[in-house]
Amino acid sequence: MSLHHTLRNKTLIGVFGAFSAYLIWGLQPLYWKAMQEVSSWTAVAHRYCWTTILLAVFIVVTGLFPEFRSTCQHLWEKKSRLLLLFTAAFVAAANGWINIIAPMTGQVVQLGSGLFLTPLMSILLGVLFFKEKLNTLQKFSIALAAIGVGIMLWRLSVFPWVSLGVSSTWAVYGALKKKLNLAPVVSIFLESLFIMPIALVYLSTSNLQAFWPMLVSFDLTAWGLVGTGILTAVPLIAYNYSTNYLPMSILGFCQYIGPILTLVLGVFVFGESFETDRLFAMSFVWSGIVLFLFDQWRSNYQ
Repeated sequence: MSLHHTLRNKTLIGVFGAFSAYLIWGLQPLYWKAMQEVSSWTAVAHRYCWTTILLAVFIVVTGLFPEFRSTCQHLWEKKSRLLLLFTAAFVAAANGWINIIAPMTGQVVQLGSGLFLTPLMSILLGVLFFKEKLNTLQKFSIALAAIGVGIMLWRLSVFPWVSLGVSSTWAVYGALKKKLNLAPVVSIFLESLFIMPIALVYLSTSNLQAFWPMLVSFDLTAWGLVGTGILTAVPLIAYNYSTNYLPMSILGFCQYIGPILTLVLGVFVFGESFETDRLFAMSFVWSGIVLFLFDQWRSNYQ
């Protein structure tokens, strides 16, 4: 097989992985909307339990157990890094809860708006905590996004806690993971493992006994809760493959598939309002994104 053919196959795998991951993430509000009779924290708890089980199987089947063992040894020796991973786990749990509660309470438009903010929020944290340098165009793009957030806070009648919460928690989570620089699947498995005992305690106090008979009788809600593990693990694994085979410039474009789909769902499927003030605020955010992507494209092709 020629080198060109091999590279082409890897690129196709990467594109498929990235597209699959962002497609699932963008359409997740449909799943959580269908599960709205379940409390959001119950959904989060089940999500962590089933994701932990699935990732454990994946790690064993794919031969990642030695890497898992060495990571555990490393974290045990470096307690400060273990504390960082604990922190990342709880920040991720908060982000997951916002992603679930928003569709359940009819705030998908807010969620989509926040997902557009996330990459720019991550860039800002990179500047503040990792001393990353921005050129003039990149600074201008961040300034435009900041103006958009300011307009949201000033003009919207309801405080945009979903938009700001989902973007800030994911940006902080990304910054913590960048600081840790651990193998993605193994570190996320460890994060799930940290949260799982709390999830089990919560479920034990919320009528967990009724879940198993419902599962045996093929109740859709019960099986939907089991499916939260697949909903979490599959895009995660697909995304990790894409990062191995795709340049960051292509991934940078792909990451906006999710926010676009979520926003479209909110407006056209769930019939949520997209008021003029929000559109005005988001026009600044979108302008900042376009400028930043243009700067990335220009840097790659100079």
